[in-house]
Amino acid sequence: MRRLIRAERGVRERSDLGLQQPDSPFRRPQLNAQHNPTGANWRPDLVRRALAAARTAGSAILLDDAYFGAHDLRRTPTSALRLLLEESPASRWLAVRSLGKQFHCSGWGIGAMTAHPRTLDELVNQWQFHRSFASAIPLQEAMATWLASPESENYLAEQGREYTHKRAVVRELLSSELGYPETITQVGEFAPFARVPLPRARRRGSVTQFRRECLTGTGVLVGVDRWSATSDDEPLCYRLYLGPSLPVLQEALHRMSRAGHGY
Repeated sequence: MRRLIRAERGVRERSDLGLQQPDSPFRRPQLNAQHNPTGANWRPDLVRRALAAARTAGSAILLDDAYFGAHDLRRTPTSALRLLLEESPASRWLAVRSLGKQFHCSGWGIGAMTAHPRTLDELVNQWQFHRSFASAIPLQEAMATWLASPESENYLAEQGREYTHKRAVVRELLSSELGYPETITQVGEFAPFARVPLPRARRRGSVTQFRRECLTGTGVLVGVDRWSATSDDEPLCYRLYLGPSLPVLQEALHRMSRAGHGY
């Protein structure tokens, strides 16, 4: 679905889904109900409309749960997969999710796929093995074993509580120490990142330049926000990963404030 993203207004949907256009995004739809990069949660009725439009266009559907399990535990994320199975279980679909963001193991390069058994069999045993090398098999086994243990449930419950607290603290520090109006930062309740516009004094430069200055001057390496870098509709942004411990996040923002990297 085509979305217009503005930091000051969050995510706003277009009324025209473009079903009759030859280049309609529903010819090749990719849905992430926990929106990447803003961390906004799509309403169930919006996801249903997107799925219905994809069916009308005769499309196969890719569900990309990049932020699976990273939500505020007080909120209920919309499950695009559940809605798809309720609405059109016979349609062609594939659901994928990263395990790296949820379990802080991005270097492992592993994730999970869900689909009809025939789809998975053809994808994994024919297409994938003929076109790429199998990777991280011992790490896949280690993760699968751990996910089946009670320890993983305890870990995720504690992580959810920590994310909720860290979002609140980071949102407050961005406002009180770095001077950002709360209306223009995005500390998404369904994402493990905060999305922050570049300081006004550095908006004539680039995100790459700001990241370099921030790293060399403070020791803090902020993340890339490639969406704003390719858009003319919003200011350039960087991202803060909320995975590190709260003292680390606090120290990073204190350093940025002392170095003059506020709004």
